[in-house]
Amino acid sequence: MPLFFAMAAKVAGLPPQQFFSNPTKIANGLRQLQGPLQCDALCCYADQTLIAEALGARLGWEAGLPQVLAPPDTIAPVEIEHQGRVPIMLEVVRRLRAILRERVALAVALPGLLTTVGYLTAPTMAPDGPALWDYLALAGGTTLQTTRLACEAGADLILLIETALPAGDTPAHSQWSAQMETLCKVTRFYEALPVVLVMEESTGSSRVASVGAVPCLPVEALRKSADEAGLPEIPYGIALPSAPNLPLAPGEIRRLRNANCALVTTAGDLPYDLDPKDLRAVIGNLRQTL
Repeated sequence: MPLFFAMAAKVAGLPPQQFFSNPTKIANGLRQLQGPLQCDALCCYADQTLIAEALGARLGWEAGLPQVLAPPDTIAPVEIEHQGRVPIMLEVVRRLRAILRERVALAVALPGLLTTVGYLTAPTMAPDGPALWDYLALAGGTTLQTTRLACEAGADLILLIETALPAGDTPAHSQWSAQMETLCKVTRFYEALPVVLVMEESTGSSRVASVGAVPCLPVEALRKSADEAGLPEIPYGIALPSAPNLPLAPGEIRRLRNANCALVTTAGDLPYDLDPKDLRAVIGNLRQTL
């Protein structure tokens, strides 16, 4: 399941801001790529700023893809269903579910809890200040709402992308774990699969698995695990670099996969400016692990 959401905008000939806000263009663009690529799963929406914007953060699109320019003026829970571009994401899932039915698994890539917290907090806020727990509670509750709505719309897989996990044996880690455990239980109630992609090059697979999610780890983290202790003995995912030229030989890629490998994806969304012809190279690298 490569993440080619931003690239679909380029294929559609639209700037990201226009594409990301048009469910018809999104659904058609993703289907246009899915047809020849024949991926087992299709990511219907991938935007790390989605929840922060819905909570009131101000975005800028001057650099192409959305960037958070300022945190929300006020921090308070909201009914997320009608905020920001969440309704657009839900409509895309509904349309693709109606069109593709059960032929392809549908996924939604959401920002992880800590990723959203980073967008909500002011730059001058001390990372260990007392308000951090309030921000984490807000991010967790809002992400839970979004996850539930996506599952009800027809999503089969919820992919949460975190830059890093909280340090172990800290209040932040305890709160993150408790909220993630609830989120994973809700996801599995809808018979969908919760996956956490950790972008940092450290394993952390046991901590992700302990909350009920499938850990998806970058190649470097898996290579380190394979060299030191072997590959995970639990279901896991592989996140290959989101570039057409991988610094790994096919045999080495296959070495990172065992019978517990449940997902092969890319480490984040493919670049908007990636040449469409290079997308096949990325897909080929993904298929080398199968």
